[in-house]
Amino acid sequence: MTGKESECGTATFHVAGKEFGISLLCTREVIGRFALRHVPNSPQQVAGIISLRGRILPVIDLAKSLGLEGKTAANRKKIIVCDIGKGRLAGILVDDVGGIIGQESPAPKGGMATITIINPESLLMQEGTVAGPEVR
Repeated sequence: MTGKESECGTATFHVAGKEFGISLLCTREVIGRFALRHVPNSPQQVAGIISLRGRILPVIDLAKSLGLEGKTAANRKKIIVCDIGKGRLAGILVDDVGGIIGQESPAPKGGMATITIINPESLLMQEGTVAGPEVR
């Protein structure tokens, strides 16, 4: 995480019973479950696409991307809309959204849980995933 990202804070969320975080700098909004449209021949981690205010966004199933088991994509409840750079947006399918950890939050001490920070751009750059400026 860059210094700028840690100054801004981190949004936390849950997938397959595990807690993750994402920088608030790249988080645009959290939306309820949209109707996902399947994209034929897409990689397994791409849950589908949604249309959000006229923009077509790919939606990544984080559990599949990370090889986690749990709820199926159809049972995940929220989509975190992220800026993945160069004006591109994508969604991350999650089970639930937690809270916000600010810069003033203390560092974890022994026995405290830590969270994995997700870089949404890297999720779309995984082998076999198409990450272009738009989906046609």
